[in-house]
This record gives sequence, C-alpha cells and structure tokens, in this order.
Amino acid sequence: MQTDVRILEVRPYFQREMARTPMKFGGVVLDSAVYCHVRVLVENRQGRSAEGWGAIFLADQWAWPQIQAGHAVAEQLMQDLVVAWCRRVQEYSEFAHPIDLFWTIEPELMPLAEQVCRRRDVSESMPRMAALISASPVDAAVHDAFGNVNQIDAYDAYGPEHCGHDLSRWLGPDFHGKYISDYLKPLSPRIDAFHLVGGLDALTPDEVGENRLDDGLPNSLTEWIRRERLHCLKIKLVGNDFDWDLNRLLSVVRIARQEHQQLQIPQMWLTVDSNEMCDTPDYMVELLQRFRDLDPAGFESLLYVEQPCERDLQRRRMDVRELASLKPVIADEALGSLEDLHLALELGYSGAALKSCKCQSEQLVIAALLTERQLPFSVQDLANPGIALLHSVGLAGRLHVIRGVESNSRQFFPNTSQPEMTIHPGVYHLMNGQIDTSTLRGSGLGLRWQEIGRQLPPPDWDHGAVSAFASNGECDDLMDRTLSAVAKNRRTAFENQQLLQWALGGATVEVCRVRTVTSVLPIVKTSPCFSGVGRRPMDSPLTMVPWVLFKSTTVSVSFSSVKEQCRRLMNGSCCNWISQSSAFPSRTKSPSGNRWTSEPVCRYARIGEPQLERKNDRSSRCSPEDVWKMVCPFGQRCEENFFV
Repeated sequence: MQTDVRILEVRPYFQREMARTPMKFGGVVLDSAVYCHVRVLVENRQGRSAEGWGAIFLADQWAWPQIQAGHAVAEQLMQDLVVAWCRRVQEYSEFAHPIDLFWTIEPELMPLAEQVCRRRDVSESMPRMAALISASPVDAAVHDAFGNVNQIDAYDAYGPEHCGHDLSRWLGPDFHGKYISDYLKPLSPRIDAFHLVGGLDALTPDEVGENRLDDGLPNSLTEWIRRERLHCLKIKLVGNDFDWDLNRLLSVVRIARQEHQQLQIPQMWLTVDSNEMCDTPDYMVELLQRFRDLDPAGFESLLYVEQPCERDLQRRRMDVRELASLKPVIADEALGSLEDLHLALELGYSGAALKSCKCQSEQLVIAALLTERQLPFSVQDLANPGIALLHSVGLAGRLHVIRGVESNSRQFFPNTSQPEMTIHPGVYHLMNGQIDTSTLRGSGLGLRWQEIGRQLPPPDWDHGAVSAFASNGECDDLMDRTLSAVAKNRRTAFENQQLLQWALGGATVEVCRVRTVTSVLPIVKTSPCFSGVGRRPMDSPLTMVPWVLFKSTTVSVSFSSVKEQCRRLMNGSCCNWISQSSAFPSRTKSPSGNRWTSEPVCRYARIGEPQLERKNDRSSRCSPEDVWKMVCPFGQRCEENFFV
C-alpha cells in the first residue's frame, strides 16, 4: 500500500506522577505511577515523514500484582521492556500498516520480556498483560504517526484502501473480506463517562474529615456528582468481605439516588468490579441476589460485573454461567490475547473489557470479533491521564461499547493532564456526566500534540538511567541517532553497571577508564557541535564506545572548574583532557528559561539505579561541589572504587 510506513526512530520518555489521592482496587493501592510517553518517527512510500505519540501508565500493580520480587522490581522490568520493544520496533525496516507491523513482530514480545527478566536475575516470568502495557505506547504512537504522515484520521485507515489484509488473517475464514472499518462508527460527539468509586473514596463530605484537599476539586462522591452531574458509576468492591461489599454497594446507590433526585438526573448506570478478588463466582452470585432483594431499582441499573475471579482462567477453569444469568460478566485482567478471549467465552463470560493499554492493534481486532458476534464490551482507561486518556476516549467513541468509557484520571491524577486540558478541556472536565470529544480532530489519533506543547524529560533508553543531550533540534536529532546506533551494538553487555559518566560541552572528547564492580572498560566522553555546524557526531569516537548513555537533568556550570574538580577527585589519573574547541562553542537553553547562552558548559550524567537520590538544581550556575553531588551518588567512594 502506498500509505504504508517505515519506522525511522522510536524514543521512550519516563516520568513519575503522584496521585492526588490514593486509588484502591483489588488488593493494592496506587499512589504513584511511571508515566511513559513514546515518540515514533515514520516515513511513507512518498518520502514524507511525520511523528506520532503514545502514552500509558506502567501500572504494574494492576498488570503484575503477584510478583514475588515486589512492586519496584516489576516497575523496573516494565520500563526495561519498553526500551527493548522500542529498539525492536525501530529495527523493523519494512514498510507496513501499523496493524500488520504489530502482528508481525508480536510473537517476539514475550520472549523479549523473558530476556528482560533474566537480565535482572528475576526468575519469575512477566505476564502477558504487563508486556502488552509496555508495548502499548509504541503501538499507539505508530498508529498516530501513520495518520499524521498520510494526513488522515487514523480510524479512516482501517479499511481496504489502507490495510493490506482483511480480518481473516487473524480471525479466520469467517472474516474473509471484512475489515476493522466495517465495525467502527463515526466518533460520538459526547460519551458517557464512568466515574470510579474506589475502595478508599469518601462518599459524603462528612467522611472526608482531615483528609480534605483544598485544590478546588471535589473530595467525595456527593461533591463529584454535584459538580459534574454524574450518572455512570463504577464501584470497586473488595471481593472477600461480603458485608462490606453489600453495604458499600447499597450506600453508593442510595447517595447517588438522593443527589440525582435533587439535580433531576433521570437515570443512573452502575458497574461493579472486585478486580479478581472473589475466590469463586458464587460470592458474586450471592452478592447480586442480595442486592436485587434489597434494592431492585439499583439492581436494574447494574450493567455488568467485571472480572470477579482470578485472571488465570486456565488454572481453575471456573464457570461463570450462573453469574452471567444475573448480569453480564466481563473479562478484563484475564483478557491478554485472542486465545484468552476464546477461553473466557467458553467458561461463560459474556464479553470483554478493552483497554488502550492492551495495544490498539490487538484491541481493534478483538472489538471486530465481539461486534460481529454481538457480544458486549466496554472500554476502560486504567486511570491514564494526558494523551493516554485522549487515545482511550477516541477508541471508545468509535466502537459499539456498553454505555460509555471509564475516566478516572481526572479524580486521581488531574495535575498530570494540565497541558492537555488547554486543548481538550471537555475531555478532562465533564458536563452532564459526559466527555466532549469535539476537540479530538485532525490527523492521526486526533491528539494535536504540537498544540498541547507538553514538556518531557529527555528521552530515556534505560528507565530513567539514560537521556540524550539537550540541544537545538538538529543536533538533538543527530545525537539520538548516534546513541541509538551505539545502544543497539554492545550496550547489553554492561547492563546494570553502576557508572559515572559525563559529557563535555562543544566538540570536546575525553577518554578515561571507569572501573565498575565487575568490569573495567574504556569510556569515551564526547558531545556534538551544538551550533549545528561542523562534523556530525557519528564522525566522533563515540561510535567506538561499548556503552555511552547520558542521564537526564542538565544544568550550566563552569567548564574549567568542573574539569579541575574532576581532576582533583581522580588524583590526576584521567587521560589527557582535550580543551574545548573554540570553533564549536556550546549553545544550549538555560534550564530556568528559554534564553540561549554560548558560554562553555559541562553536560553531565549519572548512570545508576533510578531510585538513587539526585539533586535537581534548576539554576543556570552551580558550584563544582554541587555538580559533584549531582553526578556522583556514591560520594568519595568514587575515588576508591570507580576510577583507575
């Protein structure tokens, strides 16, 4: 197809986001998450190029709750897999449609996840759900880039005019001649939003007490209903305390009904979710029967029950037909593949919960299958903010879903979406309980990334351990290509090493030896010409380095003072310092503003564990001692243990 694209670059970005209030689901509480953005650059057969963006929370608490090694390890492994998958997608050199590209290399995802775990000496295997989440922002970015480069809505690209294969390739001969576009509808102008009532959420103002936040947002369910006229509620249950679950369900319905009567809201819709905490379906059967007896009207408002029991359907093969006879039962955590869907349907599940975090390419195929069979399905957002929510809303608005779309990042991570709110206010602030999709327009996924103007940390190639230089656009692009080429070659041999590394401004080059706990290897320190002229970074000795990867925050400091400080700390053992070339002066934006400076600067980096404390000095000047604190997390031990 002439609109097929080829991948030119893939860049991951990571940053931690803190929740406004803790979000409790199942047996875990989510109070922070790593927010991953991915930028993909593609070109089509006409030679045009464009970028696309995707984002997702790497919510290991939901995707991998049973890991014995703990949350921190799971979070780190998922970031590792994002980086590994970015590299794999970047290596794919053929022209293809985004869906064909995904399904072609998808068989490599789980083996790659296994490699990631082995590199970290983790004996457990990453579940497919966690792997899908790690791959999903890359997949979303490819779809967005495909639409952008061809100047079309990405959802207009799923028919025979753009897809080289019909659905029979994945769903069998019954789908011969049928395409994803056959199962889509025009974007709904308004979509009902499901508000989450978490296990720790206050229902009334009286329950808030000392925990009240004075940030202008509601603190209880009652206040949220009054503010946004909510009429769709998703209620989290604990699944192992019958009395608590029943009282919670009855209380939520009673409070919502009272508010609706005062606000003259005619209808209420509910869903319940125990996040697989019920030991057997019998628990939920009894709960629904009691709910029906005590509040028949509330029971009638219940649309479906979500994932009552464990996600591993194969282990106990629990039949849910009795529960499904009361209300539809939707598979969520259990749905990690087409094979999982077939098993769920065999065990009596009514339908499925689709999520953008399970990869756009896979979810569209599953949505086609469910729609063809007239089976119910929902779209949920996993508390995702920013463009991740825009993606989820755009997906739900074009599918034949149950009622609406889940939207709870506005409750738990509202500040994360501040840049996107300026362009898409109706997505993050509900009116009459609905999301306004009118701003989702233009090419790609309709994100309008350039207008949003979100500022991201430098691209990370190692979950917060690596970033590229901050420079002008041309040099930034060249440097990223160089780092990518180096990383593909020999980086993995030195995974997890605790290294100290810095890059000098201008066209300077420095060679020394850095000793780690397990190896001694040469390190070449270099940086490109920031003025945009002179030799390309690929011509520098950087291409000979086994592992040259650079850490995030950049500040401007005195070149000579840092050089002298490092000499002193290294007791003169460093090889010859090559003076900064006057022909290639540094040219960088100051961290505190947008002004340019041509003064000599030092680019520094620390490669180590993400949780190590670092100083985030945002001033344009700092002392050599401060620089050393920032670049060396090990203090004076660096002299003894890290330098020859």
